[in-house]
Amino acid sequence: MVMPIFEHDEAPTPLIYLACRLTHLTHDQRQLLDSWCTHVEQAVAEACAQSESPWPISVHTPFTWSAPWSDRRPENQVHDANATTVQRCAALIVLAIDGGGLGVGQELTWAAALRLPVLLLHPAETTPSRQALGTPADITVAPFTDAAGLAEAVRAFLRKNRPTIEDWRRRRGSLDTALLPLREHLAEAWHARTETEQDRIEAESRVHRRRIQQLIAGDHALAGASMSEVLSLVGALGIDAANVLSNPTMPDLSAGQRAALAAASDEYEWGGADALQLERRARLELARGGTRRLSLASPADWVAFRRRLEDS
Repeated sequence: MVMPIFEHDEAPTPLIYLACRLTHLTHDQRQLLDSWCTHVEQAVAEACAQSESPWPISVHTPFTWSAPWSDRRPENQVHDANATTVQRCAALIVLAIDGGGLGVGQELTWAAALRLPVLLLHPAETTPSRQALGTPADITVAPFTDAAGLAEAVRAFLRKNRPTIEDWRRRRGSLDTALLPLREHLAEAWHARTETEQDRIEAESRVHRRRIQQLIAGDHALAGASMSEVLSLVGALGIDAANVLSNPTMPDLSAGQRAALAAASDEYEWGGADALQLERRARLELARGGTRRLSLASPADWVAFRRRLEDS
């Protein structure tokens, strides 16, 4: 197997990404954004805890964790970390100041490609980029004049989008499962090539090598990829696009197979992410057809299936 099977990357609760400009801030702008981020975080926590039906949610704030004045990682690591985090999120909140920044624009693009709900907050006296406002995506634009208005905009956004935010795991898992055959085709074809052949594929497809690695290393990156990237890579790898992209629905597990997986997960204390990956891999095996050595009808079958995946 050429891709990770057990990634342990599932957030335990829905995650909201709080984006704002971080580069070339003045002292006053930095203090202002610090205050705004704190108000947003508090508003999210209070809105969820004080709801008639409380619900858990987390906030990831790059201002706190990856700002250039406190984080010395190189540019490629910052990009990859933020891109991966957005891919794991259920929603995006943007705090716009003086038009935002290039990084915020990228994060908005990633979120739009993943069809996440987005809240664009901006001071009432300033207008965000017309291009950003015109983005054809699920974007709520909310001007504010003070901390109370900022908090109310956040609460309204959460009330409106709660069903979508809470459903993030099911939606993402369904999409990841649908994309798994394509991801496997790409990964196997790429790793079967020599270094020289990979150089040729990178040049022919015009997809950066790091981007290729991202697309084949995790389902979530592939979910946000453009058709241009995917088709160019499929062509350069010599894969039959009609066969791969037809993507018939993968068969589901039987009730007995699901029960056996649940029993094995309980007995061997497999985490939810591991069990989900095993289910996806099993459905892919079923889709391939042919004679299989394991019926997956008992916990022992699932243990053997997992061992086979780890060893391959």
